[in-house]
Amino acid sequence: MRETWESFKEVLEDHWCWRDIVATKGEFHECANIKCPNAIDELPPPVRQCQGCLNAFYCSRDCQRKVWHIHKKDCQKIQQEQREGFSSQISHRDLHFIRFVAMQDIEDSADDVRDAMAKSVSSINNDWFKVVVVDYTTAPRSITVTLIIIIFIDGGTEF
Repeated sequence: MRETWESFKEVLEDHWCWRDIVATKGEFHECANIKCPNAIDELPPPVRQCQGCLNAFYCSRDCQRKVWHIHKKDCQKIQQEQREGFSSQISHRDLHFIRFVAMQDIEDSADDVRDAMAKSVSSINNDWFKVVVVDYTTAPRSITVTLIIIIFIDGGTEF
């Protein structure tokens, strides 16, 4: 048990450092206003969190005001779900960080990922796609390559 705990602490410390790196690079600046005038700035202003749903982030009150008519319905839905006991959705900011951590883990295991890619069988008709799966539900985390097929049905996509 102690080994597992120490391993978890080590991974957590590494990932927390990555969070700081991502934050200092300004990569957490994801204003919910897609027409945000600050999006191209090298050093964007501090980001404010929507106090209703806690999922949307804005660089200013002005940006929040400009997109409130779009965000309002989602915000109210998320708040209602939280009142009913459902866990809140993962914010775009958290998804960005999770994606960053997964990509770092894939890069750290690049040789193993390449070997797994080479060993996986591709379909002759190219309907199969190789997907890198990073599983954090186990300790230590695992990285595998799996094949999925995408079938197009009536103009839609099904996996």
